[in-house]
Amino acid sequence: MLSRENNKTGNCMEILFPRQLEADGTADALRHSLFERTFSLRPDIESDIPIIYPDGVLEEALRKTALARRIVYGYDNIEKGLANEDRGIDVAARRGAAPRVNRISRLILCSRDGSGRFYRRIERLIQRHSARVLACLVDCDSEDLGRIFTGSERRIKVVLVEHKDAVSAILRVLALRTPTDTTRTFR
Repeated sequence: MLSRENNKTGNCMEILFPRQLEADGTADALRHSLFERTFSLRPDIESDIPIIYPDGVLEEALRKTALARRIVYGYDNIEKGLANEDRGIDVAARRGAAPRVNRISRLILCSRDGSGRFYRRIERLIQRHSARVLACLVDCDSEDLGRIFTGSERRIKVVLVEHKDAVSAILRVLALRTPTDTTRTFR
């Protein structure tokens, strides 16, 4: 969810993005632009997620990510994959590996045409994995999101970008946008 879930402070300026984005200054641009427009998953809660507007550059980055097989499709697969990763992180922590840092390394993208139940499930998923997962609402319906990722007629409501380099590439595209780029809606 928005920063209060990622860092428990409510300050989006404290979210840690992937190391490469922090190192080159892209993270600062993200902190200022990504959270300008947000969407409340449910009216009865205060947690919001950023809204992103697809354009040609973002669509190309998402397609490349899909072609590189860095995408997990569907809620159940995403839930299972994140749970498996958490178990692995816990095992590494018990073995005395480096301390766990709350840093965004996964990106959940969902369409705008989900039901209340769908968004409740997304909310629970994000809350469980908030230390390393950022969710965004893509301003398009599931048919358009399916076309973006597959190039064909396929309804996709939610995906997980599961590799830090792929997450960084997509976030870099979002950081490089100007304010006028974010006002466009999907065609």
